[in-house]
Amino acid sequence: MKRHRERNRGHSNQLATTQEISRLAAKILAEEGINDYLLAKQRAIQRLHLPAKTSLPKNSEIHKYLADYMELFDKNGLARRQTQSRKLAQEIMDMLEDFQPLAVGSIVDGIITKSSRLQIHLFAPTPEYVATALMEKNIPYQLTEQVIRYTATKTENKPAYNFLMGDTPISLYVFSENERRKIPIDPITGKPAERCSLISMKNIL
Repeated sequence: MKRHRERNRGHSNQLATTQEISRLAAKILAEEGINDYLLAKQRAIQRLHLPAKTSLPKNSEIHKYLADYMELFDKNGLARRQTQSRKLAQEIMDMLEDFQPLAVGSIVDGIITKSSRLQIHLFAPTPEYVATALMEKNIPYQLTEQVIRYTATKTENKPAYNFLMGDTPISLYVFSENERRKIPIDPITGKPAERCSLISMKNIL
């Protein structure tokens, strides 16, 4: 019985620690201009003076606290960013309509911080088609690679065209034309990513 109580107490302490990390990591994401959930967790652990090997909360747990935090402390700012970011997403998706754009991430779920990245999936015969379209629009970009996860064990690297429009960072991830129905895993929820078409984006607005 005593061992059972100690085990329960240990579990309760671990749960409380995880929640504390999640709350602080969410505040860091909301206030400090970063989008990296792992970095936010690491900063939270350091500020809470916890051991480096402390178990980390899931991204989805932090995301829930982030939504609550923004609703409590930045409701008006959140509403403004939702409108502005979705209008910008629509503008970009209109511009790149030939590539069947699908918005993903914060622009879809609405949890948009001051530093959220606007992310769009494009579908093209080759990535160079997207590069040409951007150059024709006089949009300078940085080409990188983005790891896209499909299952717990399967990932693929996809070209990512990154640029700024105003103060908003944009990332365009390019897939082949036959991959439109191949839905990646959302790195925050761990579930199939919610994606929003141009028509749906216009309906949201």
